[in-house]
Amino acid sequence: MAFESIDPFVANGFTMRTMSNAIVEMPLQWGILQQLGIFRPMPIRTRTVGIQREAYSLALLPFKDVGSPGTPGKTGSRDLVPVTVPHIPHDDFVHPDDVANLRDENGELMALSRFIALKLQTMSGKHDITIEHLMAGAIQGKIYDADGTLKYDLFSILGRTQSVIDFPFSVSTTNVRSKILDAKIAMEEALGGEVFTSYLGLCGATWFKTFIDHQDVKTRYENWQSNAELRRDNRTGFDFVDVFWQMYRAHAPKPDGTDLVFLPDTEAVLIPVGTMNTFDFYMSPADMNPYVNTLGQRVYASIEPADHQRGWNIHTQSNPLPFCKRPQCLIRLTMS
Repeated sequence: MAFESIDPFVANGFTMRTMSNAIVEMPLQWGILQQLGIFRPMPIRTRTVGIQREAYSLALLPFKDVGSPGTPGKTGSRDLVPVTVPHIPHDDFVHPDDVANLRDENGELMALSRFIALKLQTMSGKHDITIEHLMAGAIQGKIYDADGTLKYDLFSILGRTQSVIDFPFSVSTTNVRSKILDAKIAMEEALGGEVFTSYLGLCGATWFKTFIDHQDVKTRYENWQSNAELRRDNRTGFDFVDVFWQMYRAHAPKPDGTDLVFLPDTEAVLIPVGTMNTFDFYMSPADMNPYVNTLGQRVYASIEPADHQRGWNIHTQSNPLPFCKRPQCLIRLTMS
């Protein structure tokens, strides 16, 4: 008698593409920078992205008589810098005992698909916070690995330097507004004509608290908001000198268990929001058979039975590279 084998994974929708689509569609669980939409999604088909390094800025065009030749374009010096997109795999395992006799919120025996979905949600969250960490590095010009090792120095890669502006908060007479204007001017000059819609100041906890407590800020802030507003929790941010200032206290444990703070407590960074060609989020395809030479997506997932049908192996991966192509526009703000 012939025996017909049925693949339970295909039958239950556990194909690689279905799993990958499911994890992509999960709501973003962690990531202020991802929610702000600073980085433009850029799916690519390769494991390496070429970043063009060039001396470029917009220039005014002069008037010409009708019928005269146009002003010739000038090509500045440029070269292409290859940058490898990080590969971030994450695996987990489901044992039959993890699901056996487990009941859902309705008291019913939990289906395998439901348990796998919960497992994927946790794994997706780890990718979310990892991508957020990479983006936090990119807006500061230096991207670090999970253990704190520097992987990409954007200033070195593109041959640029960063402007650093110190805020002497310890001096009561410091004109904070003037220091902010200095930072805005430095950012605008560094953009070289690139358009943007607004200014964003992301602040470490100590920098932010010292900033809003400084007499110059308090006095000006009182003229802009009511006393009732002053008593609320301002960590969510407020506008001052046409900059939206927000406390950014992102942190996560490193592989050794110690805490990694994404933005130093005593620093802030001023960045442009709404640019067209400054912040990109490159996504490479997974190193899986169905995705060779396809456009990358934010995260991938697959599942397969373990040896002797004793559980299920779950594999997820992301291949993300958030990149600032004009790191000189990232103005570092210190305090003294």
